[in-house]
Amino acid sequence: MIENLQSWAPFTGSLAAFLASHAIPARPPIRRRLVGIVGERAYLILYSVMSLLLLGWLFRSAGEAPYIELWPVQDWQRVVPQILVPLAFAMGTIGLFTANPLSLSLDRQDSRSASSSILGITRHPVLWALALWAAAHLAPNGDLAHVLLFGILLVLCLGGMVLMDRRSARQLGEARWMELTQPDRSSRFRGPAPCTGQHGAKPCSRCWGCLSPIPWPCCTG
Repeated sequence: MIENLQSWAPFTGSLAAFLASHAIPARPPIRRRLVGIVGERAYLILYSVMSLLLLGWLFRSAGEAPYIELWPVQDWQRVVPQILVPLAFAMGTIGLFTANPLSLSLDRQDSRSASSSILGITRHPVLWALALWAAAHLAPNGDLAHVLLFGILLVLCLGGMVLMDRRSARQLGEARWMELTQPDRSSRFRGPAPCTGQHGAKPCSRCWGCLSPIPWPCCTG
């Protein structure tokens, strides 16, 4: 029993470190202090490098964890990542190089409507790409360690969209938030206004509208 627990120690340690690295810097006072010390660009670079290193450790420890099967591996499961991963890669690459003040992007300038180009489909293309990537790898990896790994990554991506919307609405103010999130008439992908519920600029947290890759009207009932 003790040996069994010890064999899980590297995975649980790497998982705890990965979650802590996302939870602690996400707190506004801590993030503001870190940005104030090293600057916004340096902070993003250092945070990205740290996240990649921890993610690599997490993947390695998941592969070395005891194998506990939750569902058997079948041939059709390998088709799922073959379909979804290229889509996720394309969405993530486009989103990363698209100016987006509301989510993950190499260009955070507050100068473009969030309904232009791929942002007419979703405000969070990079996070949706990561979520698709994680979901795609759940099917062919039916052991406990990898289900925990990809399942937690999927939850982090989906929850991150809600947290980013709340932070953007708070930082930008109601007027600018609504301007950026209203559908653009020139956008090919027109749709209803994004989920705002009864909270004005604050995105609704009572429904899945905030997480949809297409801006749906909020369920206010």
